[in-house]
Amino acid sequence: MKYNHILGVFAIIASTSSFAAPVADSGLVSVFQGQTPRLNITNVDSSPNKSCSFTLSFIDLNGVILQLPSPPPPTTFTIDGGHGQSIQFATPPLGATTPLRAHIDFSPQFDPAFNPNAGSVDPLNGCYHLIPTFEVSDATSTRVLNTDFYGLPSPSPSPNANSGTTGKVEICHKPNTHAQKTLWIPQSALKGHLGHGDYLGHCS
Repeated sequence: MKYNHILGVFAIIASTSSFAAPVADSGLVSVFQGQTPRLNITNVDSSPNKSCSFTLSFIDLNGVILQLPSPPPPTTFTIDGGHGQSIQFATPPLGATTPLRAHIDFSPQFDPAFNPNAGSVDPLNGCYHLIPTFEVSDATSTRVLNTDFYGLPSPSPSPNANSGTTGKVEICHKPNTHAQKTLWIPQSALKGHLGHGDYLGHCS
């Protein structure tokens, strides 16, 4: 069976003053009964003055949003750049097995000077260096990781070309151990590190 992915970035509509913000979806993951879906997002932009706003959810095969318990947790976030700031969005353990995608709906901050005809200001400024990870875990800490997201505003290169970290992402390696340290690793190695307990961003 083929599943449709939300692809690409919606274009700026030059003939109007509106801006169609992009959305991004992960690949499909089966979340079994008793497991917890979790979406982690790290902004590896080098500038702490840049930020990105978005709404997070989990959606099923038909694009229906997973209902959260009452009172629901926050679903809208703003994440700053700088030193690998991260946010986490999770639900309680599911009561039934459900195929889900992690869904990001971008709501960039508008600049009054933005003119889509001239392109004078980019309303997605601050959203180009996000690294999302869809993680599923249970009481035994078993993890399923999905880092393949479709429709992100931009690829996620390392923010700091002058520090020897080009093409790399920041992680906390071996957290909560005597060997804990912050590392910059190639993005291709990220899944392996997250699989044995490392996490995105600077060690706290």
